[in-house]
Amino acid sequence: MATAIGPTSLAGAVTILGMSDTSVVEATALRAQAPTQLITDVSRGNRGDLILRSDGGTGDLAREDQLRAFVASLPIPADVGRNVGDVLHGVGPGARRELAELARVWAGAYCGRAVPARVIVSGHGDGVWVSGDDLDFFRREQLLALGRAMPRAAAQIYSIHLGTCQHGWEPRFAAYPTVFPNVQILWGYAGTSPSASTSALLHQRVWERGTHDFPPGGGMLRPSAVSGSSRGDVVSVWTRAHGFSGPTVRPVGELLRRAEGGLPQFVRCMEGLDDLGTPHSGFPDTYYQLLQELTTYPDVDHDWEQRREQTLRLRFYMTSVRAAFQREHRSLIQEAYRSIGLPAPDFSTLDRRQALEQIRLFEEALRSHPNDPGARRVSVIFQGLVHLDPVHIPFTWVLL
Repeated sequence: MATAIGPTSLAGAVTILGMSDTSVVEATALRAQAPTQLITDVSRGNRGDLILRSDGGTGDLAREDQLRAFVASLPIPADVGRNVGDVLHGVGPGARRELAELARVWAGAYCGRAVPARVIVSGHGDGVWVSGDDLDFFRREQLLALGRAMPRAAAQIYSIHLGTCQHGWEPRFAAYPTVFPNVQILWGYAGTSPSASTSALLHQRVWERGTHDFPPGGGMLRPSAVSGSSRGDVVSVWTRAHGFSGPTVRPVGELLRRAEGGLPQFVRCMEGLDDLGTPHSGFPDTYYQLLQELTTYPDVDHDWEQRREQTLRLRFYMTSVRAAFQREHRSLIQEAYRSIGLPAPDFSTLDRRQALEQIRLFEEALRSHPNDPGARRVSVIFQGLVHLDPVHIPFTWVLL
């Protein structure tokens, strides 16, 4: 749902595209400084793509006919509507509604109105995705695509605060000025961002103060404005006048040497032979940050992107991945084990080495039941866990 702000306050307003529940806290705090419009889930009882129509009814954007009807209701030209519809159609279940609400806000630009010139994107992230707490997510490219679809609105955007992990590397900033031609300030994180903490609210207050007077060229806002705060060391800022300031991407050759040097320990972690640490400490966490930096280079081998995704899942294997795997596949696993005559383990209680051993034993037993369709299906699912394949271990299972 998008909360409204008065038309007289649009010039200095902020739109928060809030994918996670913490955006409610952020919006409440920011409203003490500026008119703030929050786009987020209505409540925990409305998880999905339900949206309030202009006639006061409710539409479900998961349904193609209602998605088309929503786009048709926007006061935008037909060609713009087709492009907006294409963008929303490509968004996965759950996140259509948030981007649709943003499109509804931006549609004001096609009625001769100003739209909020400052935008905060708040949620979990990995440099590619922006995710919420209810298993909804969109790709960074889909946000950019919405800006391309609505150029009259995009031209009014002055500043964007990317309050989500890994989206603030300099190469990832590069696309925003091409889509939002008048943007003057970008704020992001070349690493893990804070989330609804004292530091997160501080960072947003500093960003708001540095942008609310719309200084030409972006003014003098710098990461040093939040030095000493949590995650202040990974803040990055781009201004049109002064360019990028923040963690510098190291030369690709140096990053490749470091990444290749870490491969043996990465393999040991994948095999369950080394300690996985915690999500924010230990080898997988350190290696993940390295691979994030390496994969800002668009020409690096795709294998490094795959290892980056596997390493992210290693970081959260003990805290969320194994429990989500068991929760998602519990019934299938129990049925498959029953059909081949083995007791089913509870993968939510097993460390990675134990889980891989159980899978090995299952595969051995499966040789005596080659035609069991349920067991064969579970075998495929198990391979997803073995290889930490994003198709079988989705990003939404990772709690950032």
